[in-house]
Amino acid sequence: MFTPEEIKAVGADLDGTLLPESKVITPFTINVIEKLINRGIKFFPVTGKSLSLTRKIFGKIDVPMVALEGAYIRVNGQNLWDYSCFIEPGLARKILENSEKTDAFLISNDRVYTKGNVPYKRYGHWACDYEGSWEKSSLKNLTVIVFLSRERRFLEDLRSSICRQFDGFIVPYLVPVMYYNRYILTIRSLNISKFKGTVRLLDHFNLSADEMLFLGDWRNDIPMFKRIGFPVAMRNAEPDVAQYAKAVTMNTNEEDGAARFLSGFFNL
Repeated sequence: MFTPEEIKAVGADLDGTLLPESKVITPFTINVIEKLINRGIKFFPVTGKSLSLTRKIFGKIDVPMVALEGAYIRVNGQNLWDYSCFIEPGLARKILENSEKTDAFLISNDRVYTKGNVPYKRYGHWACDYEGSWEKSSLKNLTVIVFLSRERRFLEDLRSSICRQFDGFIVPYLVPVMYYNRYILTIRSLNISKFKGTVRLLDHFNLSADEMLFLGDWRNDIPMFKRIGFPVAMRNAEPDVAQYAKAVTMNTNEEDGAARFLSGFFNL
């Protein structure tokens, strides 16, 4: 088991981990983060959200950030892209045009664009800047395309079709459960990952992944759990996620579970 003295950095997912259903960070969590920083421990969110929305969530708390699944980091007042993480615009256009009957949204240049009948407000927790139809986007700095359907089989067929045409360029992931009454098929670059972005940020502080504690709750956190020194799963995490953690919080994200764990672990 890791001791508090061995941990030099703390990273945390946002939705389902640091944030409750309201998507507003609680005063208790803010207080714990400030105590960590005053202790000399680096704290930063590791999220799929846009950088602009992540900064809005933290408000006046100036912390480093890993956003857009690792494609974007903020450190020492600088916003730094990892250009290897993007889906090439021509490839993205082919994927979207070959899926013309499918609702979707995408994030390009830290902004959300939609395709078909997508209620933006329902998915607005990904980014705070909505720019309208995907045709308005240059598709530059494109980090994710998300297809939506109430029929899982439909998205399974779409995933198979995309894989046949574009295998070796993208990674498709179909969630096993509905999210806001729809199944979700995400398309990302082969090179994008939360872990890669995290290591890039840690390098700025001359720290290694072995010196980091990470809190998460969902399947896209599993690669982090496998490679971070001290992975911690939320009480509300699914069993297939929690099995990769070295500890589980006593409380859920609705009960300030992440902050309570950190407060107890570091004796803040």
